[in-house]
Amino acid sequence: MVNHRPNLEERLQAAIQAKDEDSNLSIRYLAQKYGIWNTTLQNRLKGLTSSRKVAHENQQLLTHLEEGVIVRRIEDYDDYGIPLWRRPVLQMVYEILKAEGRVAEIGKGWVDRFVSRHPGIQSKVGKSIDKQRALATDISILRNHLDRFYTLKSRYDVLPENIWNTDEKGFAM
Repeated sequence: MVNHRPNLEERLQAAIQAKDEDSNLSIRYLAQKYGIWNTTLQNRLKGLTSSRKVAHENQQLLTHLEEGVIVRRIEDYDDYGIPLWRRPVLQMVYEILKAEGRVAEIGKGWVDRFVSRHPGIQSKVGKSIDKQRALATDISILRNHLDRFYTLKSRYDVLPENIWNTDEKGFAM
């Protein structure tokens, strides 16, 4: 029995859920059904081991919760149409560390590893406005933009008189 499949954690969670739903199921049966080692499942059920994400959290610069805060802020900026570069993301990390009184040096590859840990965040390269205008004629892109607009409008209770139209050049006051 091989336990090094890419979705081992998913299979472990499914086995644990099955055990929670029916405590009469044996560990041996569940291990065989989900293709995992008996001892692996037994240790997880006893709380002797945990997922890799949780087990190595103390070796990471930020906790999963703190990284989730950064992901949410990045998504908010994306909803506003503001692209983020490395520096603002690193500034968010420094703010979190400073608020908790921690001092740490952030490595060169931290942002790249952060992005790889969070597949919902993508690094995008800027494109010329002409290509953007050409792509804007695609109905799915327009629908996505309007969905994001209405989500933000309802989330922050924006009144119609507070909605302004600008183009790529912005607006002058």
